[in-house]
Amino acid sequence: MRIPSNLGQKLGHCSSSMNQQLSLISRAKNGLHHFVIHVPTEAELASVINRLNEREYPYSPVDHAMSKAVTFEDLNGITVQYT
Repeated sequence: MRIPSNLGQKLGHCSSSMNQQLSLISRAKNGLHHFVIHVPTEAELASVINRLNEREYPYSPVDHAMSKAVTFEDLNGITVQYT
């Protein structure tokens, strides 16, 4: 199982801290089911959703009552959640 270290760039999110997180996750041997990326504002979350829409990438919106989120699977089948 390997997560591309440039997944954030593929989604148009060029945060270096996010790419560092993804790099650490890509070293995981097994057992990784999902990971969550917290964005600072609703505008940032809307930007992620817009990029997913532009690329016609399938995703699911999630309403946790206290927060909003969007989930999708990466190319390795691992669930990614932006919240």
